[in-house]
Amino acid sequence: MHTAGSFCNDYQTCAGKVSALQSWQVATFGYFDIAYNYLIGGDGNIYEGRGAGVENAWMPSAIDICYIGNYIRNYDKVSTKMDKAGQRLIARLGIQGYLTSDYVVIGQNQTYNTQSPGDNVYEKIVHWPHYDSQLYFST
Repeated sequence: MHTAGSFCNDYQTCAGKVSALQSWQVATFGYFDIAYNYLIGGDGNIYEGRGAGVENAWMPSAIDICYIGNYIRNYDKVSTKMDKAGQRLIARLGIQGYLTSDYVVIGQNQTYNTQSPGDNVYEKIVHWPHYDSQLYFST
């Protein structure tokens, strides 16, 4: 998924955006913490939200990775370091035992009607191992 907000490309800015998202989501939605398990900034860093051991706010039994920015076609682009960070995170989660061997990678737009993760993220994840093109819309 993506935050659909503004892009960041340095640690201080990205960490500030994660903190602001956390404050906003707690105040607006009454969550106990930020909604996401992990976030990836334009600086290539992975920011831990709820972490892998805590269910995210969007999809039970899933670990979500949220790119900071707006990745709809004409907006932000996913850099090579951001793409690699997402893949490294998934590999690490597998090593740590948080993923089953038959896990699938999907975009948020495969779970309900949304533009997230944006075309520019989606174009990357379709090439990742375990990507699954099926729709997972709940009934």
